[in-house]
Amino acid sequence: MTTTVTSTSQTSQNVNNPTLTLAQPRFILSLEGIYSMPPTNKIEYGRVGLFNPQSRNISLDKGWEIKGIASFRLDNNIEIGLGLGWSKLNPVKDSGPGGFLASVNLDPDVTIPAIFSTGTRAKLKESHYVVDAQLAFPLAFNSFKLKVFGGIRYANFDEKINASATALFGLFNIAQQRKQESWAIGPRVGVAFEMPISSGGLSLVGDFGAAALFGNHQTKTSTTLSLLGLPIINRSVAQKDHRTVYSLEGNLGLAYNFGQSGIQVALGYHFESWVNVDNTQTRRVGGSLVGEKQSDRLQHGPFLKVSFGF
Repeated sequence: MTTTVTSTSQTSQNVNNPTLTLAQPRFILSLEGIYSMPPTNKIEYGRVGLFNPQSRNISLDKGWEIKGIASFRLDNNIEIGLGLGWSKLNPVKDSGPGGFLASVNLDPDVTIPAIFSTGTRAKLKESHYVVDAQLAFPLAFNSFKLKVFGGIRYANFDEKINASATALFGLFNIAQQRKQESWAIGPRVGVAFEMPISSGGLSLVGDFGAAALFGNHQTKTSTTLSLLGLPIINRSVAQKDHRTVYSLEGNLGLAYNFGQSGIQVALGYHFESWVNVDNTQTRRVGGSLVGEKQSDRLQHGPFLKVSFGF
């Protein structure tokens, strides 16, 4: 979630004497759209081959994020804000050839060999949302505007992957599903700034925030073996753990202020990093789990933000 520094005229202050900004609108509404580039982490969902098996991988795709924050300025100039952000990455599908031996391994404790497989398939979906409640403290150094903010963030993540492989030329089908759900809540702090770079209303703007969130992560895995489309074996297991998730995000761009209308349009680049939010794919080799660890996520892309002050 980002915090907007709204540009308005104000009484000139001494450059070495930061003061609370005075002539500001009472209400501020900011809406932001982000075209998010895909994260870098890959998920192994299966393997194909007998003597030198090759991994079948799938990774999250690009998508959109929508963020908004509404703020109310008190008489003492402190802003109370409530924000919401929602992200949904595009669903991803993958398919590959079969062979003499194939397998799916979303559940590291269940590996059913698919002999004479005709192919493997997988589909991945992801979405998450955040809620921010914050207080912001505006400062002014002549025309340079700075805003320090802090508050509470709640984050919720949902990721689901389905994978399958056929066996005996399609007579059998081995399907697995892994669903990761996590939530966390904790403190968040940050700063936002606006620096005019021309007399025509153009400014350099940016904001940066960091949070430490505490919550739970749950992984549900299910395996189904079907014969001619009829399930004959079902297995489900769930694992839960407490987790600390760290988030770091920022915007940097150019903004144009439309005179005294209170409207500002900003265009720039956005990044956000989530640490410990996922689990990497695991598989068993010789009785040991390989690749078992918490993993991170980095998303980035251009943003467009419109702010209204009134």
